[in-house]
Amino acid sequence: MADSCEETLSPGDAQKRCTYCFQELKEMTDPRKLPCSHIVCFTCLENDWKLYELQCRACGYVDMV
Repeated sequence: MADSCEETLSPGDAQKRCTYCFQELKEMTDPRKLPCSHIVCFTCLENDWKLYELQCRACGYVDMV
């Protein structure tokens, strides 16, 4: 998994949910913050990852790695 899709989560993110499966942040085992600021479970992210591209399901932002 590319480091470009990992950002440190801040205390203000505490009430957020995975934008894919809607699991609460406090229940996620490995949450990731995308460059578009949406939070996604690593499992959801891993299932959606394409060879060199990740498209956020919430906003359509495309991250090329």
